[in-house]
Amino acid sequence: MKQSLTAGLILFFLCMPQVPVARAGEVPLDGTPLRALAGYLGNWEIDTEWSDGSRLWGRNEFTIGLGGQFINIDTYARDGDGDKYQRYFSVYSADAKTGALTAYGFNFDGSVTIVDDIELTGGMGDATLTTRWSAGESDIRQTIQLVSKDEYTWKVWSGNDDEWELIMDGTWKRVD
Repeated sequence: MKQSLTAGLILFFLCMPQVPVARAGEVPLDGTPLRALAGYLGNWEIDTEWSDGSRLWGRNEFTIGLGGQFINIDTYARDGDGDKYQRYFSVYSADAKTGALTAYGFNFDGSVTIVDDIELTGGMGDATLTTRWSAGESDIRQTIQLVSKDEYTWKVWSGNDDEWELIMDGTWKRVD
């Protein structure tokens, strides 16, 4: 019985369709709008302050997910001088028919944010990603822009269509 179960599992995995695996230097995002985000793949860190003066240290790890159909972002932070912890896990996907992007944000507190108000401009070397979502009484608007292979800017505003307040204007740097 144990042998037939093992043989069945082996047969199952051998018959599964093969998903391309990225090798070093390859980006299996060709043919998807996610290709423009390939310049962000890798690990980035920021050490700056919010507009209210509170310190922010963060690390973003951009990886390709599920054979190039998704871009995953693991975000780590420290509160003040506290220990590093995973604050967010985000997944970007593109609709196969329209190319529209959607971001799914899983937050450290158990909440989930789905963002479909996303604008992507530029290409792989200069992509700008602008997102907007509701955050209670106000909205958050965020823009990241790749300025070189080793830096991207990050701007965050809080407010609404009548008035926006810039609360972050920082630069992430590639760390490996």
